[in-house]
This record gives sequence, C-alpha cells and structure tokens, in this order.
Amino acid sequence: RQLPSDLLDDYLPLIRKAVARAASRRAAPFQDDIAQVVAAAVWRQLERGQPIEQPASYVYKAVVRETVRALRRAQGRCRTSLQSPGRRRRRS
Repeated sequence: RQLPSDLLDDYLPLIRKAVARAASRRAAPFQDDIAQVVAAAVWRQLERGQPIEQPASYVYKAVVRETVRALRRAQGRCRTSLQSPGRRRRRS
C-alpha cells in the first residue's frame, strides 16, 4: 500500500494544472496558496484511506472552491482597508 505522501506526489501536477487553468488573473497572486490548500485537502482524503474516484473532477472542483474563497477574502480585505478606521461596518 502506498503512503499518502507518495500518492499526493501523483496529484501535484494535476493540482498545478487545475490552478493555472481555473484561477483567473485576479487570483494569480493566490495561486500558490490555492494549490497548497487543495493539496492539503487531497492529503486528508488520502490519509483517511478514502479513494478519490475521479481525481481530475475532485481537484478541479476544489480549485474552483478555493479560488472563490481567496477572491472573497481579498475583496473583504480591500473593503476593510477602504473604510475609515472609525467607521467600519458591523457584520451581523
């Protein structure tokens, strides 16, 4: 039986390719972070002993999800920095 780290090595080229394809120009600064988060998700899946039946689909969906999250975080930081320190909006 292969170790999860050995299996993860098989997924890294697929992850990099999916990140390059799915991440927009706006997400370019976050591509390494996105790849790292997706690699960690694949690692956890493999460590649990759960096979990934359709690796390309699994990785691509994870990349899209993490790209959206990265862009939302960046947008949130931008909004916060544009507001004056004394007038920040409260989140409910």
